[in-house]
Amino acid sequence: MVLKKTEQELRLVAVPLCAGIACATARGMTQGWNESMLFSGFLFGAVVGVVFGIPLLLRSHANGASSNGRNLLNSLIQTLAAWLLAGASLKYLPLAIGFGIALWLLFSATVYGIERLYDGSDETQKVTRGWVFSVPLSGALTLGGAAALFLPGTDDSAPAFILMFMIGGLLSMLVGWPVLWLTERYLQSPLRYIVGGMITGLLIWVFCALPNLVDAVTTSPAKPFVWPMSFSHGAMVFVFIGTVAGSLCTAINSCYGFLRRRDL
Repeated sequence: MVLKKTEQELRLVAVPLCAGIACATARGMTQGWNESMLFSGFLFGAVVGVVFGIPLLLRSHANGASSNGRNLLNSLIQTLAAWLLAGASLKYLPLAIGFGIALWLLFSATVYGIERLYDGSDETQKVTRGWVFSVPLSGALTLGGAAALFLPGTDDSAPAFILMFMIGGLLSMLVGWPVLWLTERYLQSPLRYIVGGMITGLLIWVFCALPNLVDAVTTSPAKPFVWPMSFSHGAMVFVFIGTVAGSLCTAINSCYGFLRRRDL
């Protein structure tokens, strides 16, 4: 199977996204349908998808073994890994296997939708993985570097760098890869990754600030509309961080392309 370059980033983001939805649903069924459980379940599932699901998917594509059977096996491995990490209770083993099948169905439906987007498009363009990996790497380095700059010379700087490095990488996968799909599809400018970084930063800010914005627009005669404090300033900070990440992504891609041309 030759994987089209335009499909790669959407397939990759589908892995942690579907795993997050499956784990959030499982946690809601077992521990209650509340915001805390759903969010922690989604985050846990997304991390499992990144650590286990994405390597399994890439290995399947590299071996030319991408099939429904292989995707089912990959989904079961992810849910069993989540079951082990959550405590490996025999009580929930049948549930883990059931959600492995549900994860496979959800991922298969998502991939089917992605493939339908590209019916009739050029399928001869092979995947170049450098630009896909540079997105989470640049986001991780940018947020980790920002944390290290704000906490210089303290005992908390190294843990903060590691934590923000992981958060930046995960956010770049969940938000940056779909934005990468848009920029690769509609922009050909060398600055397209910087534009993509700015859009990614703005989208992350919208997700973070959405609860405050919803609360602000819920007005009443006794509560007029007031913009959340530092709303626009926060957006500018996130766009700036996205610009830095996009610039770093452009530099990584340039280095990767230079090394590939030199090896040819």
